[in-house]
Amino acid sequence: RIEKPGRIRTVEDLQTLSLPQLGGYVADLFRKHDFLINDYRFEKERLDFQVSYEGEPWILRVMTAEKIKPGVPQELAQRMKVEGVKKGVVITSMDFQEGAARWAKDKPIALIDGVTLISMND
Repeated sequence: RIEKPGRIRTVEDLQTLSLPQLGGYVADLFRKHDFLINDYRFEKERLDFQVSYEGEPWILRVMTAEKIKPGVPQELAQRMKVEGVKKGVVITSMDFQEGAARWAKDKPIALIDGVTLISMND
């Protein structure tokens, strides 16, 4: 299950979180931005949230891996297609490999790294 992290002020604080703690941080942050958290599930080294924004379903994939590879947004795109979801977000406390950003550039999938995640909480 997801956990409430302590106070997070910096990217370094974010990068020390476990996956359940990062999931709690992301859930709270997206709620502040008017997303409704419908459900979540842990799978391997990731956490997937089923959320909705203005009535539209989204999938948020949360990971703590050092550098997120292109296969991660590709897998999310496949899952979105199967579930009929039009928008997705891959979120990490770390960073993305250049190939992941290049692949996702023209897709309905946003990539949010640790620096961006911290800036969303201002």
